[in-house]
Amino acid sequence: MEVITLMVIRKAIEEDVNSIESIFDLCGLDFDTPIDGNCMVIELEKRIIGAGCIKITENRSEITSIAVLPEFQHKGFGDGLLRALINFADRRSVKLINVKTNCAKGFFKKIGFVTVAQNNEMVLDVDEFFKNTHCKN
Repeated sequence: MEVITLMVIRKAIEEDVNSIESIFDLCGLDFDTPIDGNCMVIELEKRIIGAGCIKITENRSEITSIAVLPEFQHKGFGDGLLRALINFADRRSVKLINVKTNCAKGFFKKIGFVTVAQNNEMVLDVDEFFKNTHCKN
């Protein structure tokens, strides 16, 4: 008999903060983003295994943080979480998403982000994302 595992991506709530901070700590990352409606968590069987946040302003948006527990990395969960953040931004008419990273460029590049500056900044054209095969992979 096949076991079905339930995965959910949802908006983060204040009660998630300790779990989110723990995930970022285990990944060696800082989490200093407020839970303000622009953060999402990924749950597997009701356990939070990853989180990501996007800051959206009138003329700019930026992925401010994203992390998945080490034992769940390289299994598609971070990819799904990032795609959910892109969808979240698209529903708010965001056209460009920035991210600053020095250690996860390959992760963002496979989704469609391109390097635009020497300071480790990458950008995604949201309309192009939905037009090309990166959206479907």
